[in-house]
Amino acid sequence: MALQADPWSTSSSPLDRYPGGDLSKHEPQIRLLEILPGKRDDEVRCNLRCVNFKAIKEADALSYAWGHLPATSTIFVNDAIFEVRKNLFDALVHMRQPYSPTILWIDAICINQSDINERNHQVQQMADLFSLARRVLVWLGLETENTQEAFSFLSNSYLHSPSNRREVMDDPRWAALKELCEMEYWNRVWIVQEICLASRVVICCGRQQIPWKYISELRKARKHIWPQYHSSGERDFMRSLPARLDQQKEARLNGGCTLWTLLENFKDSLCQDVHDKIYGFMGLLTDCGSRGLTIDYAKPVGQLYRDVIWFYHNKFEEDSSLHHSAQLMKLSEFLQDLFCSHSEFDKRAQKSALYQQSICTLRGQLEDSRPAQSIFVSISACDVMAITRFPDSDHPQAKEYRVSELIDFLKGKIPYSHLGYWRDMVESNLAGVNTVNDSQAYTTVKYNEYQRPPLVQKINRPSVFIAARMNNGYADYQQSCVVGIAPAGSQTGDLVLSFVESQVALVMRDPTYKYDAPPEFGHELKISTQKLIGRGCVFSSHMQKKVQFKTQLTRDKAIEIIWLTSHDAKSVVPKDPFPAILSIDLSTLQIVTKPSTNHLASGFNRPALEWFPSESSKPHIKDVYAHRLNKALDDSEFQKMQENLELRRYALGPGYTAITNPGSIGYVVSALQILYMLKPFRTAVLRAEPTPDQKLLTELQNLFWKLHNSTLPVSPLGLTDAFGWERQQLNEAQDFFEFWIVFLERIGNTALGKESTAFMVGEVKTFYSESGSQRDEFFYNLQVSAAPNSKRLEDSLAEYCGIPGPQDISRTFKQLQQVLILNTKFFQMDLKTYSIVIDTGTFEYPSEVDLARYTDPNITDTVYQLHGVVVLEDVKPTPRYLLYLRPRLEDQWILFFKETVSNAQRSEVFEDNFRGNNHKTLNNAPLRTPYVLVYIQKSRLNELLG
Repeated sequence: MALQADPWSTSSSPLDRYPGGDLSKHEPQIRLLEILPGKRDDEVRCNLRCVNFKAIKEADALSYAWGHLPATSTIFVNDAIFEVRKNLFDALVHMRQPYSPTILWIDAICINQSDINERNHQVQQMADLFSLARRVLVWLGLETENTQEAFSFLSNSYLHSPSNRREVMDDPRWAALKELCEMEYWNRVWIVQEICLASRVVICCGRQQIPWKYISELRKARKHIWPQYHSSGERDFMRSLPARLDQQKEARLNGGCTLWTLLENFKDSLCQDVHDKIYGFMGLLTDCGSRGLTIDYAKPVGQLYRDVIWFYHNKFEEDSSLHHSAQLMKLSEFLQDLFCSHSEFDKRAQKSALYQQSICTLRGQLEDSRPAQSIFVSISACDVMAITRFPDSDHPQAKEYRVSELIDFLKGKIPYSHLGYWRDMVESNLAGVNTVNDSQAYTTVKYNEYQRPPLVQKINRPSVFIAARMNNGYADYQQSCVVGIAPAGSQTGDLVLSFVESQVALVMRDPTYKYDAPPEFGHELKISTQKLIGRGCVFSSHMQKKVQFKTQLTRDKAIEIIWLTSHDAKSVVPKDPFPAILSIDLSTLQIVTKPSTNHLASGFNRPALEWFPSESSKPHIKDVYAHRLNKALDDSEFQKMQENLELRRYALGPGYTAITNPGSIGYVVSALQILYMLKPFRTAVLRAEPTPDQKLLTELQNLFWKLHNSTLPVSPLGLTDAFGWERQQLNEAQDFFEFWIVFLERIGNTALGKESTAFMVGEVKTFYSESGSQRDEFFYNLQVSAAPNSKRLEDSLAEYCGIPGPQDISRTFKQLQQVLILNTKFFQMDLKTYSIVIDTGTFEYPSEVDLARYTDPNITDTVYQLHGVVVLEDVKPTPRYLLYLRPRLEDQWILFFKETVSNAQRSEVFEDNFRGNNHKTLNNAPLRTPYVLVYIQKSRLNELLG
């Protein structure tokens, strides 16, 4: 196809002048690029013409990664020099045909990127452009041996899918496909729209091409299979961005796409302009319509945030007569977290005059000529509570509600590391508890003033409060009490508003009420206008009677009311599910929903770390090793560290230091702490002299060196980079069992050699009764079943070994390792219903276990002592890891949780994790599963610990 357009000047243009003609203002037009025929080594020459928009039906649209600046490759467009980035240049060379022209639409060339008005207009047409294009060509980059393997695997899988699943489960080419799915291209925001809208997608690597349906069929053949039964290659693929894109493409055809859902699904996608976090999805949306957001790259980021809030406020108001935009508080939290993960938004961070405390800084202050304080939205609160008391730690209610430690922490009496249960609820700097001054936000409620507490308590620092829920204007002391933290300046009688699925709790007060005058007796309800005092937090309810219902968000972000007790069929909707309406200006809304943690440009949370030693100042590793092993820590230095509350949060001393978790890699952090505890392995790593190409060993050595000397959290990012993980894999929950094996095998291939991990290797002899054959296998760890009949670890070991017999498979330990790693499995496959059954019954494990029953008779050293437990706590959306270690001979356990280190009680290690009826007694705490057990041969404790 040749371009049909009015001719215009093709004279050479300077580099700073766009070589394309002006688009018509009277009819829809786009520019198309005609790549002139040429051989591979010829210079790239193109014609750029303005054509009617319908011409896109005969052209291909290119979807690619822009790559990094600067633009270093030169092409000729209408005989004018035009500089492009290398990735685009490679695409043009490989798309060019030797004897015929190639017609493409490419955003970097066909849109005048320096013209904001044109850019706004063309981006609005992007959805129609990609949906009407003849094909969308996905350019991944140049062809490599790996991409050849991946393309071959996809082609083979498609030809025989789904009947060949069993044959391809263990195909080694899954690794090549994984690398293909992790290429830079897949991280772009814009590809979601470009691929989901396209009627036909072709994936290109160099001269290789395959259709998108190969990706689609591979995913569909596995989507109905329970993830536990995926091979490692299948699991990596199903988590990959191409598979998620295909799932989104399917969802769009079935039910449409909403902006909020897309932002959640692809919140980690990257873009150079923060506006594209929103604009990149506009073409897919079904919830915008004619009232939708307008595209304008000239807008400040704060205005973009405000536009989305205002749009959804109007949408929610129209969609429900039951509430006033009750979802808006949750949305504001999400948007700020999304924008703050982008470096451009971070640069706009400013201090706000509304904050009273120095720790409260506003990230991304609204930047607009219109006063944000004059724009109000209405948000329905799902709960109203009245503060009745600020208890001391020795008060009976404080002990009843288990908040004594939290109160002492807020008063500075104990360090953060000693908070126990509350560590998961509270940040060490009390992020999210702030006083807000001079705010115009208010709410109007019905309130019986006679019920105000007779004792007026005022606080000048964040403090624990106990509050009673309001029921039709009356504080219902019989129903439940609520525990939370109020900001400085709060007092008894203040009201607390909470919101649907939001962490925000706002403290409100009637400024006209005179606290020094006794309230008039009576039951009359008065209309009270409450002003905003600040943001606090609400943790838990201690109910004497069950709450009838709760509110939550559905997948499409509608409000759903869930009944928790039996109710009259006529009362489908509670009388007052939203007892108060908050009117709040957008400036204050941004303040009270600000992110409570700091962010890097990549979007992951990480505290300020002590990055030492630098390469220039790092002492010789042998000197460090000798110093730490041969010289005890000076008493005065240790005492000084113990007096520093901030240091005590992160460590109990050098060698007992936290490892940060920059995503969802709690299993990696746990594995590294276990390895560091083992003296032979730790010693071998610190003494090793890795070669320059052994980056994994180098990073592991650096991490161990920091654990040896630091009293601040140590980052594992260098190690995960060396392990070959990309950014998105840090946010994927994977399997400890698999990681432990792969990591030790890779370490064994470094300068350490296999002997460094030999003491962790065991051997088991397996006998198959049906065939009469047997097989000897070496292992690093064992997976034993804890469901459904195994109530004790001894039962699980007996089941693993086939005791009592006869069984189809029986096992005997032929060689016992010095460190035994056991992974527990709390689920099984129900073959009748073909479904997974998860067991929540009791499972107990001893502090010592004798394996003599399961070993060859000639093995005598069979007694093991427990020195590590990895606990998996069932919380949403992602389970969290708690690691308990006993690193010395003394019976003293240490808890590693998040970035904190603290002493732990023996009951925390054992009884609290025995599940069954025991976990129900912990104030409805999440179910805790002893996921990994670390047993050490008792006869070798002196060699392996210390």
